Amino acid sequence: MSKLIASGRNAAALIVCASVLTACATASEDVAPTFQPAAVYENMTCEQIAKEVADVSQRAAEVAGKQDRKRQMDQAATGVGVLVFWPALFLLATPGHKRELGELKGKYEALNRAAETKHCKL
Repeated sequence: MSKLIASGRNAAALIVCASVLTACATASEDVAPTFQPAAVYENMTCEQIAKEVADVSQRAAEVAGKQDRKRQMDQAATGVGVLVFWPALFLLATPGHKRELGELKGKYEALNRAAETKHCKL
């Protein structure tokens, strides 16, 4: 009976570890852009597009840094949680910045398509 309980605990621990390891935040470079139409920017001048590209690039860099810090915290919490203190695993429940970063990457791509259509040199 005690072997059955022990094997049940081991199986539960493996399931928890597997789910926790997949719960880590995505690395910023692995976040896919969210499609945004270039038509949104068709009424902008090349100068306005260039300024918007610079603003979006700066914001994307900031959000990518936050996303990568979140990933590092998730990885640390996973290590601590699995090895020492399982309540640390609850830190993984806080969301990262994946959605916002995807939107910024999509906006950057749309701005570049609009610039290309207008023959702007960024």
